[in-house]
Amino acid sequence: MYEARIDALKIPGKTEEVLGEHRLIYEAILTADAEMARTAMENHISNIKHQLNQMEEKE
Repeated sequence: MYEARIDALKIPGKTEEVLGEHRLIYEAILTADAEMARTAMENHISNIKHQLNQMEEKE
């Protein structure tokens, strides 16, 4: 899993994308917006699953 994360972060723009997702989650928690936090986390996990599936297909 660690290697997959490192490989994914080598994709141009991926670091900024992931940081943006984390920022949305953080801001939702900070403002106590449970629905926004849930949605942001679900989107983040969905994006990770999608990225892992793409990486597996390339192997």
